[in-house]
Order: sequence, then structure tokens, then C-alpha cells
Amino acid sequence: MKLSFEKPTAYDLGPDADLGMRLAELLGPDADWRANGHAAYRESALGNVTWTPVTGATFDAAVVGIGNGRAVVVVATDED
Repeated sequence: MKLSFEKPTAYDLGPDADLGMRLAELLGPDADWRANGHAAYRESALGNVTWTPVTGATFDAAVVGIGNGRAVVVVATDED
């Protein structure tokens, strides 16, 4: 049984979460993160409408993290 206040583990979040959790640990709690999509920008009066592609793919998502003297770049792409 899992209590609602327990911290999730990589197993709880799926197979790709392990990499994300390891990168977050590598960069530390004070890391600075940026993304090219909706998660990176606050909503404006028009809603959350900002997205800047970083590849030639139809869909892409990029995240950059900087912390503990390291930089990490993760990019995922897909086509329709």
C-alpha cells in the first residue's frame, strides 16, 4: 500500500522516469531548468501559446538543466 504523502519512485512513474530522476539528482536541487515548450513559459492573457521548435521534426521537446557544474540536454522528437 502506498500512502499519498510518500515520495514517488522511478518504478511508480514508469521506465523513463528513472533517467529523469537520475539527472535531477546529478544536477542537484538548485539546478536551473529550461524547456522549449509550454512547461517553460507562464500563461499570458491569451493562454499558454508559446512553443519554439529546436529540430526539423514535426514534434519536439527539449529540456536543458544546469547545476553542480554540469549541463544536461535532453531532446525527444517524433513525426506524424
